[in-house]
Amino acid sequence: KDCLLLEARNGCADPVMPNDLKRLFDAGQKKLPGEKKLQFVVVAACHSQSTGQAFIDAGIPHVLCCEKESKLMNKASVKFSRHLYQSLASGRTLSESFELAKETVRLDWSLQNPEAEVEKYVLLPKNGNHDVKIFFPRQVTSSASSRPSKSRLFPQLYLPPFHGDLSGRGKDIFKVLQKLSPLGKLIKIRGEIGSGVRSIAKAVARYVSIREHSFSIDEVIWFPFWQQPKPRSNNTFLCALKGMSEFLKSGFAGLNKSTEYEYDRLWTDACECLNGKKVLFVIDPKELPHGDSLCTFLSDVFRRLGKNYVTVLLVCEDGFDSSVDMKCAEAEPTVVSLDFNSAGLGAPRLL
Repeated sequence: KDCLLLEARNGCADPVMPNDLKRLFDAGQKKLPGEKKLQFVVVAACHSQSTGQAFIDAGIPHVLCCEKESKLMNKASVKFSRHLYQSLASGRTLSESFELAKETVRLDWSLQNPEAEVEKYVLLPKNGNHDVKIFFPRQVTSSASSRPSKSRLFPQLYLPPFHGDLSGRGKDIFKVLQKLSPLGKLIKIRGEIGSGVRSIAKAVARYVSIREHSFSIDEVIWFPFWQQPKPRSNNTFLCALKGMSEFLKSGFAGLNKSTEYEYDRLWTDACECLNGKKVLFVIDPKELPHGDSLCTFLSDVFRRLGKNYVTVLLVCEDGFDSSVDMKCAEAEPTVVSLDFNSAGLGAPRLL
């Protein structure tokens, strides 16, 4: 009971005694300049309190383990770990996450004795200060905020807000994010009216806009441009985008040589501003006329910006005719209405 069993290459158990573990970490914790010290260890094993204490003795400030005389129930352990890591990842402190994870196990009626399962988990040192954030410590936030902010042609404040809780929609958002790379695609998010297609598109746009480097995208643009640029705005790109939105909303009605020249000038201004930037163009055709005008605009997006520099995300609710052929790669992730099991994923947020 007073050892940690690791699996050797031949599949046999390789016992590691607490004193051996302490010596190993004593040697490993001698940091080089600039290295960060290990902050938190989870010993997800039965009878692991002595092993956890070995980590504490080796200089680890926070260790989660199981009481020395207790066996962990697998179902309770999985539930506890899931909520612990979710809470830590959301920026809660270790002590808050520990208590929240215990409460979720305590409230699980499917366990035979949830109260007994909760008491098996031990956070060492028992009287230590665990009011610390593991994944988002203060020094990381402050150093990130000291970096110069990136100047965007399409600022985040012009992305449409979304209201409500997207719990249970993580898989749908992930499916869309997976389709974004490589560029040069037309991605049609399909779904019934009221299924949340538009909210998912808004969430994807905001997610990518704060993580451009993860997707190799420089600008996230929502079209049609839903706000009026500020009076006397010197943002040529936003003015061009607003002008193109008006053209498309009119269905290119009354297009003649003069207005065609104006439309072409707007595109010239937009292309000069983008100048080789990689773009995610999110188009919501709810207020746009369907048919040839949208096809013309989509064709202009790929032709003028270049297929290697743009991906278009098109919101396609039922009843929208999205049979457009851009002669490029296409993807069609589908969103369905949430069933009871999917909606239940949001329950932990009530705690």
